Amino acid sequence: MGPFAARSPFRGRGPFRARGPFAAKSPWGMNEAGGFAIDATGAQIRAAISDVSAYGYSPHNLALHSEAFDNAVWGKENGSITANAAAAPNGTLTADKYVENPSAAYHRLNTTGMTALVVGNRYTTSIYAKEAGRRYLVMNSNDTLGSRAIFDLQTGTVNFVSGSAAIADVGNGWYRCSVSGLGGAVGLQYIGTNTTSVDGPYTGDGVSGVLVWGAQLNLGPTALPYVPPPTAAHGPTTPGNQLP
Repeated sequence: MGPFAARSPFRGRGPFRARGPFAAKSPWGMNEAGGFAIDATGAQIRAAISDVSAYGYSPHNLALHSEAFDNAVWGKENGSITANAAAAPNGTLTADKYVENPSAAYHRLNTTGMTALVVGNRYTTSIYAKEAGRRYLVMNSNDTLGSRAIFDLQTGTVNFVSGSAAIADVGNGWYRCSVSGLGGAVGLQYIGTNTTSVDGPYTGDGVSGVLVWGAQLNLGPTALPYVPPPTAAHGPTTPGNQLP
């Protein structure tokens, strides 16, 4: 029955449907089908997170500036960021738009703004994305997790996977996209756009792109509930209560 069968309060009900603080008291907006939880009030929730997920970690976020893609930790490769361009999944005007430039090249964000990985540990990188002229989102963590996927933001499907990947519809045209793999050498992680379901260079039009919000890196084989940046510095939060 697995190591969590006897002790986990979530046994038999899915990882976030059981008793505990998520059931009645939580201010988070919940979408069980999409598997995400966010703080709908905008309050900092890090200190309130104490439940341990079915995968052995409480929700945490090892990414830097996870809602500020205009920050320098996010490189803008053949494109630019328009900050606070649209409503995010939590209803606040905090979603940024990545806008491709007209060059014939790869169009993507890249970052090393993640906590250093432990080689051999399993991690998941995730982001909320919405079509804004470009249908396909590319996530490439080959340097760090050995994972890559192309997501269709119209149909909510994954078109190509190297490693493991998942997509979840969280409403209003937004999807949470994630890739998972084993931690390796620290390197760039890419989040880009494309005109087809193939990862490669293309000629941009200077206006199209994708809306992005809520990047996260967490330990474990799946995307945990999203944890907003805990401070003005948008620093990482750390996992708590790891199960043996």
